[in-house]
Amino acid sequence: MYDSQARSENKLNFHFNAALTAINITQMEHWLSIPKEERKSFSMADIKTMNHNRVLLQQFIAVFGVNAFSAKNRNHVNELIYYGTIAD
Repeated sequence: MYDSQARSENKLNFHFNAALTAINITQMEHWLSIPKEERKSFSMADIKTMNHNRVLLQQFIAVFGVNAFSAKNRNHVNELIYYGTIAD
């Protein structure tokens, strides 16, 4: 998480609002990508883990020249993206 050394009330309010806005946008993006019936709990830690895994996996795919979209690899790619998430 980002730290702030602000002392004035206006700067602190801006920092709090920016942090809460980032969480709300991330939450909306996450939930809108999932059908309503399949939505479960939201975890910001899970979103960060999935994004980290996605970037790392893209790097492996680029270096090793793997076709991530083949029928054989598609399930493995999704499994690796969700690796380490904790929410149900």
